[in-house]
Amino acid sequence: MSNVRFVNPDSVDNEVEETKGRAPRTLDKFLAAVRMDSETMDLYVKSLDSHVTIQELNSRQMTKISQFQQAGKSEFEIATEIVGNSLVYPDVNSPDVINEFRAKLGNEGLTRNEIVARLFKAGEIPLIAEKVMELSGVGEEAIIEAKN
Repeated sequence: MSNVRFVNPDSVDNEVEETKGRAPRTLDKFLAAVRMDSETMDLYVKSLDSHVTIQELNSRQMTKISQFQQAGKSEFEIATEIVGNSLVYPDVNSPDVINEFRAKLGNEGLTRNEIVARLFKAGEIPLIAEKVMELSGVGEEAIIEAKN
């Protein structure tokens, strides 16, 4: 017997169905799982003697990261892009913050990723990027196979 059942969507009135001992499934359960905000995490960065706040990447940002990988960018460039996209504090995507860094460093053409590369030690960037990817649901623990 198949665990998939095709139904007319007009006849579904949010019924609960159990299949072969699995937990009940309802549309409400899936709708409740839709998150409207991004998950964040504070990290202490020893070289800065301060905390930074990162957030998970959204699907658009993940697509951009994939494009970086396909374009043959280095692992460091990819990690810098990940960190630049995820930083909430300091917000290196804010024009005001970018302009402050440009003025302080005397470089009008400074990009967001160059700011990230100057803000953190080279070894810190991949470590922060790894935390961002975990927060974004990338990793072995993100999805667990259901047991029958």
